[in-house]
Amino acid sequence: MCGPTCALAFVVARTWDRFKDAPWRMAIQGGLVPLSLGLIAASAFVLARAADHNVYAGLITAGTATVAFFTRINPLWLFATAGVMGLSGWL
Repeated sequence: MCGPTCALAFVVARTWDRFKDAPWRMAIQGGLVPLSLGLIAASAFVLARAADHNVYAGLITAGTATVAFFTRINPLWLFATAGVMGLSGWL
C-alpha cells in the first residue's frame, strides 16, 4: 500500500534535487508554498469544527493555535495536552 507512494516520492526527491538551480523549479516551489499553507489551514479548520462542541473546547483550540503560532513547541505536545485536558473532564 505504501510502496508505490514511497517509490514515487524517492524518484521525485532525487529529480527535484538535481534541478535545484533551475528557474522553473524555483517558480514551482514558490507556488507550492501558499498552496501548502492553504491546505494546512483548511484541514485545521475542519478539525477545529469537528472538535469544538462548546465554548471551553473552542477556547482550548484557540489557545493551542496561539501557542503553536508564537512558539516553537511541537504541536503534537499541544494536541496531547489538550487531549489529556479533554479526557480528564475539564471540558
